[in-house]
Amino acid sequence: MARRARASVAFMGLIGLLAGCGLQSPSDDAIATVCDGVGSNLGGCDADQPAFTSTSCDGVAAEFGAQLDERIVPVLRGEDVVDNEHKSVRMAHVIALVVTRANLYLRSDEVSLRCGSADFLDTAEAEFSPDLIEGAGEVMFGSGPRPYSDWRADVLKSLGAIEQDLN
Repeated sequence: MARRARASVAFMGLIGLLAGCGLQSPSDDAIATVCDGVGSNLGGCDADQPAFTSTSCDGVAAEFGAQLDERIVPVLRGEDVVDNEHKSVRMAHVIALVVTRANLYLRSDEVSLRCGSADFLDTAEAEFSPDLIEGAGEVMFGSGPRPYSDWRADVLKSLGAIEQDLN
């Protein structure tokens, strides 16, 4: 029981950490809301949510990789600052959103899959474009270029949530 409690706390801590990236204090005209477990500041209430349909870990991982690429490449190619958020913050929001949606799908009654994060990312990586691989480390923390391997390690750490036992 204590192990489950620690896993639950670790998972919630991860989500809090991811959600904390780039959080701004709510103003009168922009109050953060939560939609299906994801804050609006991370894109959780946007109409275009990541969606998964596969019923295998490899299939969901491939969908994850394609969706991550589809959402991050425009950030890499876009303006440095949009709505007071730098590329690094917007990229962190994309990762948090896609990881959270994948995690919720994997845990849903629809599929109820247990996937290892390392294998999951290995499969997802096959869907990454050269633009993502070449550019992700460039804007990762907003403090100068970093190698792709640093960005990949950061995504792998976020994906650890899919291994947590919350039951």
